[in-house]
Amino acid sequence: MRLALLYACFVPALAVFAGPAAAQSICAAPLTPVCMEPGGVQGDDALSKQRCIEDMKGYLGQQRDYVTCLRTNLAQSETNLGHIQARIEGLKNEISTESRANAQDATKASD
Repeated sequence: MRLALLYACFVPALAVFAGPAAAQSICAAPLTPVCMEPGGVQGDDALSKQRCIEDMKGYLGQQRDYVTCLRTNLAQSETNLGHIQARIEGLKNEISTESRANAQDATKASD
């Protein structure tokens, strides 16, 4: 019970502190069915071939999911790059404004 409560509190807190990187998932490429490789079909009977077809259908779905995951992560990364670039420009503007203000203060003080 305590473990469940700890988990229920810890995981959301971890997500808050992790930031945008936590939104990205780890995309794992699916394993290619053995029957897709040369000589991979074990047997010439209909059952072996049917199993291979089912394995390849499953692989096809997993491969689609993998590509979707990669595309989602790429889009998120591109969005993050835009945010970082905007933040850099904002900080540059702040530095420039502060430098001008400091120069004006120094000029007023010397007068």
